[in-house]
Amino acid sequence: MEYEASTTMKKILSMAFSAVIVALMSYYGIRLMDVYEGVAMLYPALAFIIAFGIWFGAWGVAGVYIGAILGGIMAGYSFEHSAILMLADALQAAIPAVFYRLLNSSPIMYNLRSFLDFIVISVFLTCFMGASAGMLLINAPLFGALWSIWFFGGTLVVLLLLPVLTVSFSEILRENGYIVGRYGV
Repeated sequence: MEYEASTTMKKILSMAFSAVIVALMSYYGIRLMDVYEGVAMLYPALAFIIAFGIWFGAWGVAGVYIGAILGGIMAGYSFEHSAILMLADALQAAIPAVFYRLLNSSPIMYNLRSFLDFIVISVFLTCFMGASAGMLLINAPLFGALWSIWFFGGTLVVLLLLPVLTVSFSEILRENGYIVGRYGV
């Protein structure tokens, strides 16, 4: 007899998987490219953060937030600092989680509309709001310079990594029942 995980179990596994991947990637991103109190020059975790929001919806957002806090703590920041700063990461997962569903869009860029949705939602809106929220949450000095590092570094990461993730894994996750509905919950 073959075991088939329930939908609830798959949601919990999706959240746990998101948390572990984001914790590790956040830790390494902060440790290797930190420019100011958790603001990384390049933050490869961002592509995964957006993908988890798209794929797993609210469960992915929760996993991202938990993982980002753990990554910040592992990198040497206090729980309080991590919990505040990593709200920006949760926001960066929530924006695509909501907008891809509202617009009934696909993260796999197979036509002009899905490409434009990718540019507007994943690249511009998510990176803009994440950089803005992050800077406001930690009340950073040199707001403009740090905001630019976050925005342009995030934009580069999203443009290069997110299409690879969504094209490579979206259908596999759907076929195995980890993506419920069009994208996420």
